[in-house]
Amino acid sequence: MKDCRQTLCSHLIILVLLGVGAVLSGCVSWQPDWPAADPAAKIPDVGLLLQEAEQAAAVAGDRESLKAAMDAYGRVLDQAPFNARALTELANQTILMGSAHIESRQGKDAHFIRAMRLCERAMYANRDFRMQVDRGLAPWEACQFLGRQDIPAMMFWATAVLYRFKEVLTFPEQVVNLAWVEHTGPFLDRMEALDPAWGGGAIPFTRSLYFGILPGALGGDDKKSKQKLEQAVAFGAPWMLSRWGRAKYFHVRDSNKQGFEEDLNWVISQDVAAEGEAFCWRVYFHRDAREALDNVDEFF
Repeated sequence: MKDCRQTLCSHLIILVLLGVGAVLSGCVSWQPDWPAADPAAKIPDVGLLLQEAEQAAAVAGDRESLKAAMDAYGRVLDQAPFNARALTELANQTILMGSAHIESRQGKDAHFIRAMRLCERAMYANRDFRMQVDRGLAPWEACQFLGRQDIPAMMFWATAVLYRFKEVLTFPEQVVNLAWVEHTGPFLDRMEALDPAWGGGAIPFTRSLYFGILPGALGGDDKKSKQKLEQAVAFGAPWMLSRWGRAKYFHVRDSNKQGFEEDLNWVISQDVAAEGEAFCWRVYFHRDAREALDNVDEFF
């Protein structure tokens, strides 16, 4: 990560000095699309629809079943646009669909943006947060007003941002859009203050990426990245994210083939039906780990 950050800084300086308009025009702007509907308005009982969506999510192990679950949560939102459970579950599934099942950059971008919008709508249901953003604050500026019940929306918003940064933006676009990684920081701060153990290491794992991506001048720190990664991995079973992510991101970066194989073999030894991350993600981690182990030389 250190070399990556130094490279990013060098390129940023060059771009600024040269004034490359074509590259700078790729800077991602963001205008939250706050819904016109009243989150406090009376809504119909969607208990049965939500139950159907959760049943679909419980067996969402491939693209077709994942799409069926997403459609089921969409039907909940047709009736109850601010149902937090439906919004955040659909956002989480939309990220996975974009990353695992969509090939084009344009398609991935649409999914990650959609996930961010869903999370913002879930946050907007919080009256204190809503008052702040209605006054003009950005989501990351108002997230201190969010509560523990809003952690899924904060986490999946940050996750969508990082997936977009990694899978959609070109390297020059990443250089001039590091602010988007910075925007995840206030959400991480808030989640750490509310419940640092939420998601079995998801918060410190995401923080490890934050510290690892950013240049030192913007808050990046190799030592802190490693510490946060170790904290995340320490949560252990049944949580798969941290060891899968350590293998795919950190061990590959560090050319640690042995660690890569050990972590991914640990992942495939886990029961995908156990409690932990959403079932669709656990199936994905399992399948992706097997595919990576079958093609180790492609990573090293």
